[in-house]
Amino acid sequence: MFRILVPVLALMSAFFAASGATAADAGPQPAATATAYADMEKTSSWSQCSSAACSGGNSTSSYWVAPYQTTPALDGSSTEFSMAGGAYTDDLFWVHPGNNPSASHYILDWNVYTDANAPAVAEALEFDFVQVAAGRKFNFSSECNYAVGTWDTWNEAAMSWVHTSVPCNKFTPNTWHHLRWAYERVGAQTHYISLTVDGVTYPIPPAFAYQPAPPTNWSNGALTFQVQQDLNSSPGSGFKEWVNQATLYAW
Repeated sequence: MFRILVPVLALMSAFFAASGATAADAGPQPAATATAYADMEKTSSWSQCSSAACSGGNSTSSYWVAPYQTTPALDGSSTEFSMAGGAYTDDLFWVHPGNNPSASHYILDWNVYTDANAPAVAEALEFDFVQVAAGRKFNFSSECNYAVGTWDTWNEAAMSWVHTSVPCNKFTPNTWHHLRWAYERVGAQTHYISLTVDGVTYPIPPAFAYQPAPPTNWSNGALTFQVQQDLNSSPGSGFKEWVNQATLYAW
């Protein structure tokens, strides 16, 4: 696997050197020149699917997305995602916030809230950012893998998850949790730099951080934000989650 390695201290200082960050702002900071795609969840343009070909698992009996929810919400308007179905069913939801073929550095920042059912029945909670540039699909997909207890990164060429060494404890239900990913595209690879969860930042070790970005026929510059819900082996189960203040910074 081809890699362009950057000294760790220089890399981390480039993303963490911003001044004036608060606890809610913990983790890497966007460059002053970054374009902010703010409140990506606040739209009625969400698309959705549930099939092996699209979401990667069995189809569910019920799934939907509902924007502009006042409760729970941090700013009065969140988006609710709901699913219910049989064992190992998956639902994928996505929205296109814009087009930016020149960007190569990104921060994805959002808040998530789950109901009381999620810890028992969710297999994984997935959050993705996809950038198409120079004819390649840079798929920065990640998931909190409830079944394994790690954060996973995505290998687009192999179409498979890679378990990292970063722990993922199941989110406390009925509570907002703040997450922030820092990424960059390097040559023909995605580079997962760090993940910040509720103010604690985890640098991603190189063994899990670099994944291939294969060629694609998707439209150049297209940006995509995705949320996916996966059920475990519990039959006839379901859960809900809410996303609020989802912002992508790209430069």
